[in-house]
Amino acid sequence: DAGVAAMSIVSRIFFFIFSLSIGVGQGFQPVAGFNYGAKKFSRVRKGSEFTFAFSSALMVIAGILVALNSNEIIRLFRDDALVIEIARRSLILHCVAVIFLPFCMVCEMVMQSTGFKLGASVISLMRSGLILIPCIILLTKFRGLKGLQEAQPLSFVLAVIPSVFFGRLYFKKLPKNDG
Repeated sequence: DAGVAAMSIVSRIFFFIFSLSIGVGQGFQPVAGFNYGAKKFSRVRKGSEFTFAFSSALMVIAGILVALNSNEIIRLFRDDALVIEIARRSLILHCVAVIFLPFCMVCEMVMQSTGFKLGASVISLMRSGLILIPCIILLTKFRGLKGLQEAQPLSFVLAVIPSVFFGRLYFKKLPKNDG
């Protein structure tokens, strides 16, 4: 019961941090789509770089703030020593892994908004399912509760691999000169 409660609390807290990254990416989408349509490819590149840097800074700050205040934040949901202990480890792992999210989100959002739907869909599917589900199954089998705590953060880290692959393909195909 304590493990279920802890993981539920962590998922709720982490959703707020994750929402920051999604919000930055979604704010970038119309900029990327407009400039891509206007054949201002240099702006798409510069915008992607800025969005990545801004989102990375935001994720690092949010991750540090949440990690430093993890006990107090968790206690807002439930004041049970065992739940706090389980949730704290998981939340800190999530806060470390959050630094990998911006690259995935920027790649996904720029591809989605400029018509490269397959790459965007694959990145999203990998992060949210094809990597996460095996991580949950394997890690809980071999590491129990600790594996469950590690599964989501590990999936964020591993999702960088397909993001790098599709991101490189995208930016290689993106014309270097404005049209």
